Amino acid sequence: MERRLEESRLLLLSLGASPGAVAASLRKAGVRGLPMDCAWCPLARFLQARTGLCWRVSDFGAWIADGSEGTLRLPPACAAFMERFDAGEEPALRLWR
Repeated sequence: MERRLEESRLLLLSLGASPGAVAASLRKAGVRGLPMDCAWCPLARFLQARTGLCWRVSDFGAWIADGSEGTLRLPPACAAFMERFDAGEEPALRLWR
């Protein structure tokens, strides 16, 4: 796995071991986003802020927008968070309510 993808995977793992912990970590970091938008979801914005790269994230994986590298499989807690966020849960993390 490319070094940038591995570093990004570790960043995602650092958010927590449950969807609630991921949400709490994102709230603490001041990250908000839009549901159902792979470029503006909270995890993409978190990765962009930490790595300086333009990320796209869905509930199955993350990838750098320019397509220069492979897809990073989301840790289970992050994937579950994405499903919850896209379903309308975690309204405090939405850019617009």
